[in-house]
Amino acid sequence: EVERLYRDLLIGVTGFFRDREFFDRLETEVIPELMGRLKAEEELRVWCVATATGEEAYSLAILISEFMKRENVQRPVRIFASDIHRESLATAGRGMYPAEALEGISPERIQEFFQYRSDGYYVSPELRKMVVFVPHNVIKDAPFTRIDLVTCRNMLIYFTNSTQKSVLSGFPRPAYFSATLP
Repeated sequence: EVERLYRDLLIGVTGFFRDREFFDRLETEVIPELMGRLKAEEELRVWCVATATGEEAYSLAILISEFMKRENVQRPVRIFASDIHRESLATAGRGMYPAEALEGISPERIQEFFQYRSDGYYVSPELRKMVVFVPHNVIKDAPFTRIDLVTCRNMLIYFTNSTQKSVLSGFPRPAYFSATLP
């Protein structure tokens, strides 16, 4: 029952580039600013909280990869994509999605960042190397450190006010933080 409830409530709200306005701002303002702050050899570190099946983390990786190609920037990038649900993380780690999951992605991005196989579309090795999927409970576990960007798109809306405050106070103070709050 708990597993079914988890799938019904949480996983269904994920998707590639979900919330176009948010991703447009990341692409045009946030990523260029973050990259400009770092020294050439410094790693860009992103924490995608409550990643579910990985679509948001891979969307971030696509935007960062496109920026680096467009601006001819070479730098290490590490996206920590965490979730408490190990089955979702396993799906995310496989990086395989059915065609309908890619409906909001341009054909150019699909061609560049996904590989079609008979069972679905797989995230390219380039993107997959940027993302580390890890089990993490934001209520109990210590946060990641030295983070430049934190995204927490939907998890907090499911928490009580006191749990929201506790979780928010535990997040690192990155250059940019984005969360969906009730």
